[in-house]
Amino acid sequence: MKKIIGLFACWLMIAFSYPAFAGYDEAQKAYEKGDYISAFKGFLPLAEQGDVDAQFKLGYMYDFALGMPQDLEKGEYWYQKAAENGHIVAMNNLAYSWSLRGIKLGEATRLMREVLAVYPDEASYIDTLGWIYYQQQDYEKAFTYICEAALKEPGAIEVREHLGDVYAQFGLFDQAIMEWQQVLDLEQNRQFLSDGASKDYLQMQNLKIWQQGLQSKIAKAQAGKQQGTAPSKEFSCLKPIS
Repeated sequence: MKKIIGLFACWLMIAFSYPAFAGYDEAQKAYEKGDYISAFKGFLPLAEQGDVDAQFKLGYMYDFALGMPQDLEKGEYWYQKAAENGHIVAMNNLAYSWSLRGIKLGEATRLMREVLAVYPDEASYIDTLGWIYYQQQDYEKAFTYICEAALKEPGAIEVREHLGDVYAQFGLFDQAIMEWQQVLDLEQNRQFLSDGASKDYLQMQNLKIWQQGLQSKIAKAQAGKQQGTAPSKEFSCLKPIS
């Protein structure tokens, strides 16, 4: 714990040794080059002055550990600032962050209803609402939304993992194993990833630990199959034949 705090303090010292940015464009250029320390220094004063895009960018950088250790609470702080100013992606990411921590699920549901009223076909937003229902243990609603998201965005790595998680809750272990194995395959064949968030998600993982987590899920599902556990529901997430 102290080592992480110490590294963060060193990072701050480096960050504030850079010259000040004139505005958002310069910070964005640094961000696009992967110079996240310089980008942070450019976005921070703008975010403090109420720039909604800079607020979102800070939230995203904290969320995905871009140039700094991951800090979900700071990420949520800046997401919320941007969300209060109507930033749709910030609203989604804030709701999803809450769902991962299992907090404010009612508020997260309300946010996502607002988001989906504007963008009803966006797979990542649909998945977020599904995952909120999953955290509320309403697995049938979760399946409805997560399946829809997976059909719209089959190369989204978190969506496919979520679909496997829902299948497992129903005791549909073959389907769960197939989804989780597909997730492992997507990581190995990243040209098939279909959304930018998947790449950012993977870059912040300790891949060995992440892979072991999925393999553990697969092993538990295989054990469930051997025990002959009967599925509680029969669901299949397949495109209809036209």
